[in-house]
Amino acid sequence: MPETKQSGDPSGTGMGGSEAGRTVQPCATPRRARVRIIIRDTSFEVHAGLRYRLEVAGETLRGTLGSDGLLDVLVPESAASARLLLWAPRQGTRAREWALELGTLQPTDALQGARDRLENLGFLEENTAGQEEGALAAYQAAMGLPVSTQLDERTQAHLDETYHDGRHQPSALPWRPGVYREVGPDEDL
Repeated sequence: MPETKQSGDPSGTGMGGSEAGRTVQPCATPRRARVRIIIRDTSFEVHAGLRYRLEVAGETLRGTLGSDGLLDVLVPESAASARLLLWAPRQGTRAREWALELGTLQPTDALQGARDRLENLGFLEENTAGQEEGALAAYQAAMGLPVSTQLDERTQAHLDETYHDGRHQPSALPWRPGVYREVGPDEDL
């Protein structure tokens, strides 16, 4: 049996005597944040097998959605926006494009948090200040809730559930123009 040599680490910390007090250099690799989006159609069914291209902070990420419709990628932590293109795997199909804002949503009980969720679910257009009551009424009517146009506790809870897991999503939301831009089959995807 070969002879073993003691490490010279009397503290048992894994830091040998020559390691103590050593300056550690910060990692040059930028920190990453996880972006997770489940891609669904207007019936709120997951889109499986779509190809995607995500452009974020000068990077281009490409792939195919799995059977759960989940896009799960790591992006630079400092990224505030991204461009997502999705299309069917067949040649010549048109892509759909979305501009994404990356970050943390405020809680649903805050007007901005509810507004962001209503925008993401397609009930409110971007940059339409003052139209929250109409969007809340449309959401409440579509979900079979009493229409009060107010962000009451029941609507907040329902909005959270719908936003996070889709359990209460109606079978088909009305199509809203301007939500995406089609990209021709000849454009670089």
